This record gives sequence, structure tokens and C-alpha cells, in this order.
Amino acid sequence: MSVETNTIPTTGLTRSSEDTPLTMSISALDSRIFRNLFGTQEIRDIFNDEAYVKYLIHVEAALARAQSKTGVIPEEAGKVITDALDAVRIEYA
Repeated sequence: MSVETNTIPTTGLTRSSEDTPLTMSISALDSRIFRNLFGTQEIRDIFNDEAYVKYLIHVEAALARAQSKTGVIPEEAGKVITDALDAVRIEYA
């Protein structure tokens, strides 16, 4: 399936057909031209949403373990919470 792209001469913005809205960058990070000024693809992969959420879960598990060792929560709760968080699988839309 091929989609014809029309360029609007005065703006340089593109759309795939007359029925679709124009697409454009909202910030420099969205720009294909400027995004590498602020980091590489490898860095963006480290800080993407999935990685961010994964590390939030790791931090919560570590906090539970630390709290269980210091008596803030019951001793067995740290392991139970860590095991439950290890089993978490998030589906991103």
C-alpha cells in the first residue's frame, strides 16, 4: 500500500492526503533535524517511557526491601513486594 505525500510549498509541512492533518514537530526533540542535538538514539532508548517505568518499579522494590530490613514494614513484606513487582508486565499502547 503506498501513500502519496503532498508538500505544502509555503510551509514545508506534509500530509499524506487531503483528508489527513498536517504533521509537524512540536519541539526540537520531535524534529528529525534537531533531535540529535539533545542526545543520540541510544540515550533516548535509555530514557524512553518503558525504561522509565521499569526503573520506577525497581526503585519501589528496593524501597520495600530496605524498609523491611529496617523494620518500617514487616520483614517478609519486602520479599513479597519484590516478587510481585518482578511479575509485573505492562502493556504500552
